[in-house]
Formats: sequence, C-alpha cells, structure tokens
Amino acid sequence: VVVQQRLNRNHIEIVPGRSTSFSRPAQDPDARLRADVAEILGLGGDAAALPLVESLMKDRDPQVALAAQRAAARLRGRWP
Repeated sequence: VVVQQRLNRNHIEIVPGRSTSFSRPAQDPDARLRADVAEILGLGGDAAALPLVESLMKDRDPQVALAAQRAAARLRGRWP
C-alpha cells in the first residue's frame, strides 16, 4: 500500500500537460489500475484530463466508475 501511494504521488506530479499518456492504462483489463488512473488524473488537477475521466465514469466496474466520478468532481472544482 505504501509503495502504491508513493507511486500515485509521483504520477500526480507528472499529470499536468500529460493526461493523454494515461489513455492506454485507462483501458487496461485490471480494474484496480483503471481506478488508479482515474484517481491520479483527478488529483493531478489538469482539466484536460476530464474527457478521459468522463469515459472512465462509464466503466463496467463500479469501483472504477466511482473513482472516475470523484476525479471528475475534483477536476470541476466540486471535491476537495
């Protein structure tokens, strides 16, 4: 868990201006990875990531969709 948190923190720092580089992992078969992508994009604060996050809101896995909803709210300034 600590390694995952550190990894996520490092990804958050590189998101601004690079959200399109998360397109491939956002389609990964692993639902946990897709949920992590949504979280990272939301915490990254780059509004350009919103289209990718919105596509994840329609994910077949409910945890991914929920993570994407939270991320979208953050990107829209409606979530802390």
